[in-house]
Amino acid sequence: VLATNPVLHVPASKEPEPRRRHLSPAEAEALVAAIAHPAAQACHALMLATGIERGVALKLRHRDIARIVDDTNVLATVYAAGTKRAHRNRTCMVYGRWASLWRVVEGYLKAHPGLPDGELWGELTEYGLHSQLRLALKARGVEDYRTHDHRHTWAVQALRDGLSILIVAHQLGHRDAVMTLRVYGPFV
Repeated sequence: VLATNPVLHVPASKEPEPRRRHLSPAEAEALVAAIAHPAAQACHALMLATGIERGVALKLRHRDIARIVDDTNVLATVYAAGTKRAHRNRTCMVYGRWASLWRVVEGYLKAHPGLPDGELWGELTEYGLHSQLRLALKARGVEDYRTHDHRHTWAVQALRDGLSILIVAHQLGHRDAVMTLRVYGPFV
């Protein structure tokens, strides 16, 4: 029998800081403008305007987009069918902050009308989406930015705009606000 527990003397490793790389709204708009492929440009604009993840964005159908025509601050909603858990199924809003990026999506939808069950982006693949972003990042001189960081851009700006942490958690598809606070707490 040991007199002491040797595990108590082993220093625990620190949990790494969560990734929070994000762009300002002006940088996000310039990045989207630098994307040459129309479907990739609209898809990146949609991800930045809603905070939805890449896998969900690529699977969107025309029926998942609802345009709002009234005097509220919401421009549209996007039904995001989550890929991991049932709570990831959610309706995401596009509010006034991202109106310029939503116009990019609207322009694409008008130029490419489709059946309600039709794919939104045509033949756009995950590789094509990534390669178009990589080219735009190089053209804009932006380093250390990934497609997933669109979510961080949306969340940080939403919190700076005064949206509730609960709304941000819902839009990102988090089960509750705990994870959202852990990652984005410094911006609240």
